[in-house]
Formats: sequence, C-alpha cells, structure tokens
Amino acid sequence: KSMAFRLPFTSRDEPSGEGGTVGYCESLYKLADSVRRQYEPTWVDNIRFLRGQQWDRAAEDVRMWGRIPIRVHDTKVRVTSNQIYPLFRQVCSTLRANRAKLVAIASSQEYRDREAAELATDLIEWREYEDREDERVFSEVEWAMCCGQVLRKVWWDPDLMSTGVSGMPKKIGDIACTTLNPWEYHLPPWYDGIGDPAWVIESTIRDIDEINDLYSGHDVQEEAVSASMG
Repeated sequence: KSMAFRLPFTSRDEPSGEGGTVGYCESLYKLADSVRRQYEPTWVDNIRFLRGQQWDRAAEDVRMWGRIPIRVHDTKVRVTSNQIYPLFRQVCSTLRANRAKLVAIASSQEYRDREAAELATDLIEWREYEDREDERVFSEVEWAMCCGQVLRKVWWDPDLMSTGVSGMPKKIGDIACTTLNPWEYHLPPWYDGIGDPAWVIESTIRDIDEINDLYSGHDVQEEAVSASMG
C-alpha cells in the first residue's frame, strides 16, 4: 500500500518554546499511531490463529473482533486440539538454537592467548545467562513471526549494580535491556526497515491520575474512547 504523509512543518519552520515542541512531538505520535493501526488487525488475527481461535477476526478497531460462522453439517464437525501453537513454538525454538553465537577467538596458539579467549567466551556466556538472553530471543522470535517486527531496547542504567572482579559495587551502573512488542513503540511512518530509524516513540498505557502526578501543572482528561471502555 502506497501512502504519502505531510509533516506538520519542515526544518525551516522549527517549533518555538516548550508548547511548540510538545505539539510537534504529539503530531508525530498521532501520525505514527494512525499508520500503525492499519497493521494491528492483522497482528491480532495472527495471534488469535496461533492460539487456536481461527474463527475470530479482528475489526478495524483491534479492541473488537467478530466471530466468523462456519456453516457445515453437524456430522462433519468434531472437536480437535490445537496443534498449531506447539508447532509454532517448536519453530521458534529451532530458530533460537540456530542463531549465531558470539565467541572469542585466540589471536595465536600460545597458551596465554587461548586462555584469554576461553575466559572471554565464558564472560560472554555468563552475561547472556544474567540477561536471560535465551528467553528474550525466544520472545522476540515469536513477536517477529506474529507481527513482523519487534524492538530490543538497550540503555545504560546508572542505578543498576554492576558485577566486577571484586564483587558487587553498589550503583555504579550497568547495561540494561528489554524487549518491546509492536504495541509498545512507534516508528516513523516512512521508515523502510533499512538502517536505524530516525526516532522511536516508546508508549504505554498509564492511569490519568498517575500522568497528572508525574507532570504537575497539566490536567490531562480522559478521551471518549477510554471512558467507553471503563
């Protein structure tokens, strides 16, 4: 599907002040969200299919779905177990097991170099264990197969405790990472998947009272759709 988008303003018309910056960021979010919503029904259909709910189809608004009636004679219908999801998890496990592994290679056959390479490889494996890399990769493969995209977020957390050669120093910082499913972030609508996107908007659902507490001086009101959902 080919679509064209008109940005709120170009680099020659930069936002001025805090209000202009907030308005610009909000317009980018709404633009990215309107594009993402076109793909969400297919994502929901894929997930429900793998869960054995093949007769359900997501509506344009993914918070609703409709049941597709299957009109066949009763004698030709029998209840069967869902064999699709176990096969799907088996494929995910196979892809995870066959992924490339990071190892250290000795620069020479000398004993010191080989020992250093083994130590570095052990350190890599320990780090993957601490980060629960196998579980994370499995989850990312599942999301990639269901929705076609997933995001690994990596950042430096200064409040984490880091492990060193002398034990566990307190709050010197460490690398943190998490997996964001496609409903937890927005990409630029014009992003073609090549290289890194110009920006990523991470989003989550929060209570209105929590938002007003975090950002004092702002009075955020619930929207009509959230009120109708309770």
